Amino acid sequence: NRLRMPQMSCDLPESFARIRALASAGLADSFAIVESRLADRDWYLGEFSLVDAYLYWAWFRATGSGFDPAPFPRCAAFATRLCARPAAQRALAREAEAEAWLE
Repeated sequence: NRLRMPQMSCDLPESFARIRALASAGLADSFAIVESRLADRDWYLGEFSLVDAYLYWAWFRATGSGFDPAPFPRCAAFATRLCARPAAQRALAREAEAEAWLE
């Protein structure tokens, strides 16, 4: 991901800030679409689907890389809703166990 690892896009350290800025702008454009889509629904397609699981992964990766979630409150609320689902809680618990095992 260009936001977290700009060195994967270019080997010139002086370019890293610009790469991060461009990555953040691109993410903001994409999440603005999602934010708008979530204006009148809980899930991206209306009913929970695999699209929502992928969207959560994208949100998690972006915000975990320093992307500012503040302009996207519906996306943040979406992530909270998704994490409250029992299946998501089980998956996140399995992931935490796997991460602990790797340490």
